[in-house]
Amino acid sequence: MIGWEELRRLANQLWETPIAELCHAPHRVHTQLWEAAGITLDATNTHVTDTAWPVLLAYAKQVGIDAGFSALFHEQKVNQSEDCAATHVLWRRTEKSPTRSARFLQLRELVDTIRGDVWRGVTNKPFRHIVHIGIGGSDAGPRLLWEALRSPVEPPRYTVHFLANLDEQAFAESVMGLDPESTLCIIASKSFATLETDRNMMRARHWLESSVGPTAWATQAIAVTAHPERAVSQGFSATHILPFEMDLGGRFSIWSSVSLAAILNLGWSVYTDFLAGAEAIDQYVMAHPLENPATRAALIDFLYANFMPTADHVIVPYAHAWRTLPEYLQQLFLESLGKGITQNGEPVTTLTTPACWGGVGTLSQHSFFQWLHHSPRSVFIELLVSRHDYHQRKNVDMVAQMLGQSAALREGRPLPHNTLPGRPGAWAHGNRPHVLIWTDSLSAKNLGALLAFYEHRVYAESMLWHINAFDQWGVECGKQLAQKTRRVLSGDDDAAISLFQRELIQRLQLQPMEETV
Repeated sequence: MIGWEELRRLANQLWETPIAELCHAPHRVHTQLWEAAGITLDATNTHVTDTAWPVLLAYAKQVGIDAGFSALFHEQKVNQSEDCAATHVLWRRTEKSPTRSARFLQLRELVDTIRGDVWRGVTNKPFRHIVHIGIGGSDAGPRLLWEALRSPVEPPRYTVHFLANLDEQAFAESVMGLDPESTLCIIASKSFATLETDRNMMRARHWLESSVGPTAWATQAIAVTAHPERAVSQGFSATHILPFEMDLGGRFSIWSSVSLAAILNLGWSVYTDFLAGAEAIDQYVMAHPLENPATRAALIDFLYANFMPTADHVIVPYAHAWRTLPEYLQQLFLESLGKGITQNGEPVTTLTTPACWGGVGTLSQHSFFQWLHHSPRSVFIELLVSRHDYHQRKNVDMVAQMLGQSAALREGRPLPHNTLPGRPGAWAHGNRPHVLIWTDSLSAKNLGALLAFYEHRVYAESMLWHINAFDQWGVECGKQLAQKTRRVLSGDDDAAISLFQRELIQRLQLQPMEETV
């Protein structure tokens, strides 16, 4: 049995050798690369050595990562707190169950009807604008899919506006300049009871009906939800509801009908290519549950988070198309792994995932890269780039910048010999652990493979920490207290909130407000 003390000794031993020195080893550039379905994980710039991998992989086997992946792919109840499976992998599986095949067919028919201008607005205008209303995974997923795959040279079929924020200004900006008669509203909400989505839905309904007429909502709105009965009660036509399963988590819902707004613009073939890329990774992980890029990356994350003096996890894609990827992955990592309770219901006694954040290259080089290079606290970094841009002689500077920053993170500029004359701050620590992630292209298939890689990486980490990657109970406490506070702000003096909360409201001079749409 491999215990944490043995892992700690291994990590301490690995940390003693600088990364730049490790990179002088023969063949390291070949032995620390792993590829699957067009995705390459390059771990040459970490402290992990060839001799460390047998120990790490044995530990992964010991905690049951291979069995865990088998349970995921065979629809077993991997979400123990909610007593259900995690069905996101089933949406991208070529062979679907009869129920899922029917939902897939319904989605395609709806896409064809709208793209073919068969379904139109109340005044018979074809749709030219889409307002997608959702929050969390119901916003981040379709937003990423659209931004990552939209054409950089051709105008979109529809203008797409993603509305998530509760602030009324966000709604006003989303519909500004839109023609209500040619606007389609898509409401994506698993529960159909989320406050932010509900408020924005009511605003959108008022906007449509006051501009077009009382039948506008039933004609020009679609609901995507696990609770179709709630959508019907909100005035949606039964034929305009796309249902999905309760065991499809929001941050894993990009593969489903939740991404309707993006699919309408990108087209069905792009969507199926996206699913095919993810399925290719699924099949690879099924065949090689331990020896795959996702499990390897998870073990590296685990080692640095628990046994090495690194702080945050910083993600920087060097592609404008992937500019929303850090925000998407922030939710995936932190909502899945930011847990304080184990699968056994006991308090977590170790560190789990660090704070995860990032930005797009090269913009990030002009903001937080100074901190990455100079901070006394080391962080774990990953840089992403597509080979396609380089092979097509496009954006060669982007690839050069990424590789240049990688070299600086690895080698640094030591004092005093290489300091620029008269500039004592022109040095860098070096020895900053980071991985490079390459995709063959920016295609839909490669994007699907990349996101599936991250999902399986997160799931593997949850097994290493013995936590549930598929629930998110932590946010509920704040939601409940917000409801009570809102009652006070609406004039209910009997609402059960703390004395401090009441004093805070008084200090802020917040007065009871009238209800507005």
